[in-house]
Amino acid sequence: MTRFEEDIGSASKRPGTGVAARTVSVRQKSDVKADLSCFCHGVATSFRAFVTARRRAVGQLTRCIIDPKSLMSTPALRRAAPIVATAGSEPVWIVPLGDHAHYDHVRLKRVFGDADDTHHCVVMVDARKLLECADRDDTDYVLPPVGDWHNGKIRGIREFLDPRNPQIPSMPYVTIAARRSRTWLGLFGLEREGVVGFRNGQHRARYLAHAGAEAFPVEVHEREARLLTLFCGATVAA
Repeated sequence: MTRFEEDIGSASKRPGTGVAARTVSVRQKSDVKADLSCFCHGVATSFRAFVTARRRAVGQLTRCIIDPKSLMSTPALRRAAPIVATAGSEPVWIVPLGDHAHYDHVRLKRVFGDADDTHHCVVMVDARKLLECADRDDTDYVLPPVGDWHNGKIRGIREFLDPRNPQIPSMPYVTIAARRSRTWLGLFGLEREGVVGFRNGQHRARYLAHAGAEAFPVEVHEREARLLTLFCGATVAA
């Protein structure tokens, strides 16, 4: 046997060479293909879940047109049903307060009456949720907490809301929009948050929350009523 033949024979017996090496190589390729298939399947599944979640989120936020009459009959609003003192008078909402030393409730009326035909409606909102959405507004004037107000401003709004006054103050008048939340989910369009702006009544809304009101009525355009209910609606038992 020549030296060349001896080298070939010895090489075929060493690990990682010859038939054994080819078998291992085939197995490695098969494992890589299996891993790649699992990876692709996982990516496809995640993408389908992303698309489904996005469609649901967009669907919830685009159905913003609502019948004001149906909104007024929700359980959250039955607690603050309008109280008509005499025939022909405008409806008045009674908002109970918490631990408030000066008075235990506030009276509010609508900004726009039914006869005005301005396509506005009343939504009962959760005080905490509403102010959370209002604090996100970076395009309008946002008031600090009531505790940071000077004494004259606090006294003025307290006297303005006093139910013993003959004139009934109007409820806050708001607008709302939705944007992507500033989180990882929001970055991918999977989570959105409400942003509330006050057209009128920011002082009274913040004082009501400070005085212990858990929920109170606000007026909003009917196009934005469902969106406001989605982000700030009060869940009060009937």
